Amino acid sequence: LGSFGGYVATENKAVELLVNKSKSFIYTSALPSVIAQDALKRFESNREKQRIKLEKNTLEFRKGLNSIGYKIESKSHIIPI
Repeated sequence: LGSFGGYVATENKAVELLVNKSKSFIYTSALPSVIAQDALKRFESNREKQRIKLEKNTLEFRKGLNSIGYKIESKSHIIPI
C-alpha cells in the first residue's frame, strides 16, 4: 500500500544524523491527513485478506522449517528460530 513518504530503520546515531542534516526531511511537513485516512481505510478494508495470507505464510514457513529439522512449537505467527 504505497502512497507517501518513507521509513528508515537504523541505530539512534544514524537517526539523529538524518533528522539534523537531511534537508529533504527538515523542510517537509507531516503526512497530510487525507493520505493517512486513505491508508487506514485501505488497511481496514483488506484486514481479513491480510490475516488469511499471514496465517497461510506462517503455516508454509513452519512446514518448511520442520522439513529441514527445526522443531517449531510456537502456534503464533511469530516463529522463534
